[in-house]
Amino acid sequence: MQMDFIEMPVCGGLRYVLVIVCVFSHWIEAYPTRRNNSLTVAKLLLRELIPRFGFPISLESDRGRHFDNE
Repeated sequence: MQMDFIEMPVCGGLRYVLVIVCVFSHWIEAYPTRRNNSLTVAKLLLRELIPRFGFPISLESDRGRHFDNE
């Protein structure tokens, strides 16, 4: 799976969208968020993605600072 944040116009306090793409099936999941940081990614993975699809074999990102643990 590959993931990245995109910035959107603010709507209801939500400014970013975490986009996750399965490289095998090309399935796309998009989650609106208030912040673009590693804690937000971890929470979304644990609350939304893993319960529905199971643990991903691999996760890839562009290694942006929002994916680094502080």
